[in-house]
Amino acid sequence: MKIAILGGGISGVAAARFLVEAGHTVTIFEKDREPGGLVRSDTVNGYVFDRAGGHILFTKNDWCRQFMHGHYAPGELVATRRDTKILFKGRWVHYPFENGLGDLELEDRIACLKGYIDAYVARKGGAPTPRDFRGWIDHRMGRGIADLFMVPYNEKIWKADLKDVGIDWVEGRVPDAPLEDVLRAALGQRVEGYTHQLNFHYPRTGGFQDLYDRMARPLGAALLTNVEVKSVEKKGEHYDVDGTAFDRVISTIPLPVLADVLRGLSSAARAAAKALQHRSLTSILFGIDRESVKPYSWIYLPHASQGPANRITFLSNYSPDNAPAGRGSILAEVTHAGPLAITQRWLDDLRDAFHREGLLRKDAVDLVHHFQNEWAYILFDPDFTTKRRTAIDGVEQLGVLPLGRFGRFDYFNSDQCVIAARATVDRLLAGAR
Repeated sequence: MKIAILGGGISGVAAARFLVEAGHTVTIFEKDREPGGLVRSDTVNGYVFDRAGGHILFTKNDWCRQFMHGHYAPGELVATRRDTKILFKGRWVHYPFENGLGDLELEDRIACLKGYIDAYVARKGGAPTPRDFRGWIDHRMGRGIADLFMVPYNEKIWKADLKDVGIDWVEGRVPDAPLEDVLRAALGQRVEGYTHQLNFHYPRTGGFQDLYDRMARPLGAALLTNVEVKSVEKKGEHYDVDGTAFDRVISTIPLPVLADVLRGLSSAARAAAKALQHRSLTSILFGIDRESVKPYSWIYLPHASQGPANRITFLSNYSPDNAPAGRGSILAEVTHAGPLAITQRWLDDLRDAFHREGLLRKDAVDLVHHFQNEWAYILFDPDFTTKRRTAIDGVEQLGVLPLGRFGRFDYFNSDQCVIAARATVDRLLAGAR
């Protein structure tokens, strides 16, 4: 078969790999001059910069682990045990927050523990699960953890009233420690949560994009860049993609964008796709002196006084080749709804906020580099599931297969993108047979 793939991110490239290996012909259409999407990396003055925040290589799936690690020889991936903190009222609190209660001041610890037990008792008594994220936080974590950390931190990320955010995404995304772990943590015993990402890997050279590049290498000229698809139309048994005929189409471009180019899409599906919401992300890299680098993987910043960034990654800790000799780096993430004007004053203010928090010395910063990602996070508003289902049903009724974080509006990490790509290709080939 001859198959068109819209979008050259990790989902599109993974699907193309599996199709080519099965003996089919693919053409990938990527609108940007350089492919990679959310896993793009740059090297600027010797500093590696992951454009869409600090990615890590981890997965629960054994097949996916073998596939991704199979692109590397021994020593080409750096293994790391996660050491992540929350900078809370000047204290380094163990992550996840409920696993780090022993690091809090006594009064905060008591408030968090009482709230967690109250919520636990209420659930055991049959309290129904709220359908909004604000209510879910109280229901699962209790008011102490909610008020001190979960609410301010998540409002910083989502730029929305949490009562207007649904909960379809929380499973596997929001750490949820068992009561015993919370009790042990509050009494000062170290417990680990979110353990599936406790140990992770990262490419020694080239940033996270190195994995993408190795996956894409066998595709050669099949990956077209700087080509934005304007029209996709089903004509009989084939599909016309900007005047070229294909047997099937896989789309990884955002559903709201696909709705503008897919001919024959029902008005209901188009309206649903256009109503899906997202958040953008600006990543900022600071080149810093090595002495300022903390021995941590990444750090959460829940307080407004800490500046607009919700998280920083010590990217130079992921690989010794991520910064010049004797230097280190901090990668900051700032989410936003709609455009964010980045001025020199804004960058200076962010640097100064990190200086006040003891994260860097502003007189030792020798690089500030940033990149804006329009499509970064899915906003799960209350009617998200209905809108998504209507949009996907409309696309699939035309025989087009949606795939990827924004191709399907599935909140996928890179490993889940690869797993979904394999499943989509299997589905396509089974249908063809």
